[in-house]
Amino acid sequence: MGGAEEEFDVLAAAGRPTGRAKARSAVHRDGDWHAAVHVWVLLQCPCAGRAPPAAGAAALLERALRGGGGGGRGGGGAFSGRCSACGRDWEFLLQRRALHKESWPGMWDISAAGHVEAGGSALATAQRELWEELGLRFPRGAFQPLFTHRQRFRGEFHGKSFVNNEFNQVFLVSVVSTEADEAPIPSGALRLQEAEVAEVRSFPVAELRERLLQRDPEYMTYLDGLSGESAGYDRLFQIVSRRLRLLADGLPCPGLLQEGWVRGTGGALLPLRFHTWTYARILADTGDFFAFNAQDPPRGKARGPDATGGTLSIASRPAPG
Repeated sequence: MGGAEEEFDVLAAAGRPTGRAKARSAVHRDGDWHAAVHVWVLLQCPCAGRAPPAAGAAALLERALRGGGGGGRGGGGAFSGRCSACGRDWEFLLQRRALHKESWPGMWDISAAGHVEAGGSALATAQRELWEELGLRFPRGAFQPLFTHRQRFRGEFHGKSFVNNEFNQVFLVSVVSTEADEAPIPSGALRLQEAEVAEVRSFPVAELRERLLQRDPEYMTYLDGLSGESAGYDRLFQIVSRRLRLLADGLPCPGLLQEGWVRGTGGALLPLRFHTWTYARILADTGDFFAFNAQDPPRGKARGPDATGGTLSIASRPAPG
């Protein structure tokens, strides 16, 4: 016997709660506004883990407030997705959607994404979706909130009408390689949710951005070529480019480096490094902190991620009992 259908909080077109909840199928049938999350996993070279100088934090904040290095809105400086120190491309981890998915089947998509259930929070949903779809569990502070994307779509999949009106809270999870020739996430660490995910691959940031700008039909077509209502989504790529410019100028990555372990093939524990974030560090990274505050998640003002909250647990899923 199947379980009860999940429900979503219905939002007004401006993003505020209406106090009503509806079943998932009814929401997509009627085109009700609702909340979801997008979680991007960024794979960085070892240079992103470089120890900051004595005055590193102060220098980062000062530069951010001056607007140096470009801004989260896409200002200043040529776009780059490659580290100038070691020559490695930074990459995004993408998943290919399963062919039987009710929407956008077989398309290359964000690392993990999902709906915020009625009464739920965006941050808890982001943690859950990354664990369920890819088998990766990170602490709260690893999820860097970037902005809210307003998405409108009406189309057809599998011969059925599909309407998707969402407020997507966008998060970035930044992983750092331990060695120059090693992948940031060790081979065999991912545990894919077969019902949702067909495969996973990493794509250079610059290449992916170009594919989206060219409206490649295999990649996130709902982002509409980073134009129209989706033009603001380019901020994700500009934030990555800005971070690389900071490194090129001798400044450290604004995130606080943390170390943990991931369970690989055969149960072996392998090192994993990632960044955690406070609001001050988000400001230093994006130069656009106050713009983020102005685009709060639909459920109200977002709480800042706690750099020490939660514990890292990235391992294979327990065997079914």
